[in-house]
Amino acid sequence: MRSPEKREQEHFERRVAVDEKHLGIETDELLLEKINSHFYKGFKKTYFRTASGNIYLIQEMAPDEKGTASGDIDWFVINGKENAGWERGKKINGDFLTEEDLKNRYLRVGEPFMYGDGLNTSEVSEIVLVDEQTRRGNLEELTQGRTNTITKDFVEMTQPQKK
Repeated sequence: MRSPEKREQEHFERRVAVDEKHLGIETDELLLEKINSHFYKGFKKTYFRTASGNIYLIQEMAPDEKGTASGDIDWFVINGKENAGWERGKKINGDFLTEEDLKNRYLRVGEPFMYGDGLNTSEVSEIVLVDEQTRRGNLEELTQGRTNTITKDFVEMTQPQKK
């Protein structure tokens, strides 16, 4: 295990374009409580890829139809492979993140992500926070030409295959 001082020296964040208009931040670790805070204001979705090739999405969503109507929103982890073939308008399956998860859990490249009651992934290989709410015209300047395909890859993984 790396010391906190060593980890801070090695820690990185860099801006990337995830499509033609939206900004992402690649990082090697993320304390989950920072997702919905002033640290990453506007970055409401966090994608991460694992060594197995799966892609997960952490985002806020209503736990059920009643929650949608009342505005109740919780944080969930959505497993890309488990939602293969998902179609818009249908319920997407996700695992609820507890307050404990949000306050004390890290996503770290090189380590499995553990959450909930004993759920875990294979080793995390990539983490990207995405600002899907703000359209940016100066992405080339902001990212110095760096791009990332994780959002596109997640959509391809979860959308029904075209025949």
